[in-house]
Amino acid sequence: MLDLGCAYGLFLRLLDDRGLETHGIDISEHTISEARKYTRTKLIVADIEEGIPYPDDYFQLVSAFDLIEYVHSPYDLLCELYRVIESGGLLALITQNTGSVMRLLQGSRWHGFTDPTHIHLFGRTSPRLLLEAVGYQVHLMITPFHPLPLPLSNLFGWMGFGGQIFTIAVKL
Repeated sequence: MLDLGCAYGLFLRLLDDRGLETHGIDISEHTISEARKYTRTKLIVADIEEGIPYPDDYFQLVSAFDLIEYVHSPYDLLCELYRVIESGGLLALITQNTGSVMRLLQGSRWHGFTDPTHIHLFGRTSPRLLLEAVGYQVHLMITPFHPLPLPLSNLFGWMGFGGQIFTIAVKL
């Protein structure tokens, strides 16, 4: 399993006792140094836009949470991930949703617009189109809506109004 943009390794820490071989990549030497204090994961500092330093078909699962909006070419990143994921392996993505209720309510003050490091923003259908163009098959795409009670959260989330787009795709 590979976690891209693993930061302080908190997600990987949850997997330490699950019997998985885990790997993490982040561009920040500081966060990788801190992550080494909390997880047994194999961690490296790397700029993923220069390639992912693993062989073809190496991972069964790759996570990229709140990352794709920061890369110059999401298409190139997804192609590189396709290379390192084995056939039948999974990719889990999370990114901001331009169709969220909060974006509609906040307009130009919405955090997706005000974060100057965001290069790309995605609506609810754009990750599917991008993933399918690369060759993935999308298995799940939802937009979780917090902090409403669960029944309302599920309803609004499936309608596409949640703050993030959560996607699970498989490499065919």
